[in-house]
Amino acid sequence: MASFKPSIPLTSDSAASVPSTRTSGEVHVITGPMFAGKTTALLRRIKSEGNNGS
Repeated sequence: MASFKPSIPLTSDSAASVPSTRTSGEVHVITGPMFAGKTTALLRRIKSEGNNGS
Protein backbone atom coordinates (compact mmCIF):
# COMPACT_ATOMS: atom_id res chain seq x y z
CA MET A 1 0.00 0.00 0.00
CA ALA A 2 1.31 3.46 -0.87
CA SER A 3 1.83 5.96 1.90
CA PHE A 4 1.45 9.71 1.83
CA LYS A 5 4.19 11.86 3.32
CA PRO A 6 3.47 15.58 3.09
CA SER A 7 6.37 17.87 2.22
CA ILE A 8 5.13 20.26 4.91
CA PRO A 9 4.16 18.85 8.30
CA LEU A 10 0.40 18.91 8.80
CA THR A 11 0.81 19.94 12.43
CA SER A 12 3.61 22.09 13.73
CA ASP A 13 4.40 24.88 16.14
CA SER A 14 4.32 27.35 13.25
CA ALA A 15 0.59 26.68 12.84
CA ALA A 16 -0.01 28.91 15.85
CA SER A 17 1.37 31.91 13.94
CA VAL A 18 -1.15 31.50 11.11
CA PRO A 19 -3.92 34.12 11.25
CA SER A 20 -7.28 32.83 12.45
CA THR A 21 -8.99 33.99 9.24
CA ARG A 22 -8.96 30.55 7.68
CA THR A 23 -11.59 29.60 5.19
CA SER A 24 -13.06 26.16 4.90
CA GLY A 25 -13.51 24.13 1.76
CA GLU A 26 -14.20 20.71 0.41
CA VAL A 27 -12.29 18.15 -1.57
CA HIS A 28 -14.27 15.83 -3.82
CA VAL A 29 -12.53 12.79 -5.27
CA ILE A 30 -13.86 11.13 -8.40
CA THR A 31 -12.45 7.63 -8.79
CA GLY A 32 -13.00 4.79 -11.17
CA PRO A 33 -11.39 2.73 -13.91
CA MET A 34 -10.30 4.15 -17.23
CA PHE A 35 -13.13 5.14 -19.58
CA ALA A 36 -15.67 5.15 -16.73
CA GLY A 37 -16.74 8.78 -17.22
CA LYS A 38 -14.66 10.51 -14.53
CA THR A 39 -13.85 13.52 -16.73
CA THR A 40 -17.46 13.77 -17.84
CA ALA A 41 -18.57 13.74 -14.19
CA LEU A 42 -16.03 16.45 -13.35
CA LEU A 43 -17.13 18.65 -16.25
CA ARG A 44 -20.77 18.13 -15.28
CA ARG A 45 -20.00 19.28 -11.72
CA ILE A 46 -18.08 22.33 -12.96
CA LYS A 47 -20.96 23.31 -15.25
CA SER A 48 -23.49 22.78 -12.46
CA GLU A 49 -21.53 24.96 -10.02
CA GLY A 50 -21.19 27.65 -12.68
CA ASN A 51 -24.93 27.63 -13.27
CA ASN A 52 -25.60 27.88 -9.53
CA GLY A 53 -23.44 30.98 -9.24
CA SER A 54 -21.15 29.37 -6.68
